[in-house]
Amino acid sequence: MKKLSVLVAAVALLSAGCILHVTHYQRSDGSTVYVGELYNEGGPLNAGNAVQGKFYDASGNLITTQTGSICQGVNPKSVIPFKVVLPPGTAAPAKVDWSVVATPVANAYLATGLEGSITSKAMSPDGATWFSGQIKNTSSNSYVGGYVCAAWYDAAGNVVRVQQATANELGLGPGASIPFAMPETVPPEATSMNFFLDAGVVPPGTTPVTVLDIPGTSYTHTSQKTFAFGSGSTARVSFGEIHNNGTQAIHAPLLSSTARDAAGELVAGDPSTCPLDVPPGGYTFGGSLMAAPGASITGAVDTIQAMVATKAISTMISTSGVQMQVTANGVEHVTGTVTNTSGRSLVLVGVCAGVYDASGALIGTNATALKPTGGLGAGQSASFALDVLPFGTPASVNVLAGG
Repeated sequence: MKKLSVLVAAVALLSAGCILHVTHYQRSDGSTVYVGELYNEGGPLNAGNAVQGKFYDASGNLITTQTGSICQGVNPKSVIPFKVVLPPGTAAPAKVDWSVVATPVANAYLATGLEGSITSKAMSPDGATWFSGQIKNTSSNSYVGGYVCAAWYDAAGNVVRVQQATANELGLGPGASIPFAMPETVPPEATSMNFFLDAGVVPPGTTPVTVLDIPGTSYTHTSQKTFAFGSGSTARVSFGEIHNNGTQAIHAPLLSSTARDAAGELVAGDPSTCPLDVPPGGYTFGGSLMAAPGASITGAVDTIQAMVATKAISTMISTSGVQMQVTANGVEHVTGTVTNTSGRSLVLVGVCAGVYDASGALIGTNATALKPTGGLGAGQSASFALDVLPFGTPASVNVLAGG
């Protein structure tokens, strides 16, 4: 970790707040990550892309504009960490102008009474630490899901890393705990870590969210694999099709995997989710990866929850020309075309791919989003491409799409 150059402002005064103590570092994929803190001088802000950086070269020409998310929603007169990522291949900037781009809201509806803890740590092959933990609800309120943001600080109190994760269960009632997993490469200068936690709050006067426990009989074409993972660690993956055998559409079913490490501590999975509604009779892909210290993972349990889609969030559309080609590093490159058969224009199209072995078991899945300029009109088509890492020998691929 190193400080930004003197040409990059360490503090930028803004109409809605201040951007403080910005630093940056390089990731192994070639991207540059900027982290810092936002001091909110305006009204409440929701979580999401709240910070914007405009990156300039030495001649003052704009290289790119990138936005990044704050750790959680934030009330006035509060400080919250943020992260902005500069994509690989982007020229190194000589100057960055920072601003707050989030629009204040009347009420950020922040969850209260949440506590976070780390239960297990494992090392991944790329040198990152795989953190397992849980969010506990000590309040009398009921929430939906949970959101974790961890910030690591150096001895001077400056943010040096920020990582976010979504808990892998949806129901968080009073006294309940839900697990999460979060990988991060923590630098040697990090001396402390702090949690910023939130959960889904149903605003007064709105329809309560219904969380369903999906029965195991709806989880088919499954595969599980346990293998050595990094230095002295073990990993487990689980994949399968999640079928909606009910009478209502469900939104983005979530596969939750938990187990115990060699010391008996909780290990949580990091779920991969296809962000599409599943109509009655339909299905989607589910996956989870967990890592634990030591040579064993015991007592693994896979459970599935979903929210009832009270209104249509996405509509399934057709795919064609799907092809799968293995790359030099063993990743399957999946390409094809989506056609908007919904009868309406779509601003955003989600594409999910599932790779199967010869027995018909799902062995890998991934998702991407398409944002065609001007939207994807009714009857129009667009090409897609995404990579899927298979945990087994691939034999076929299936693609789901909606918008």
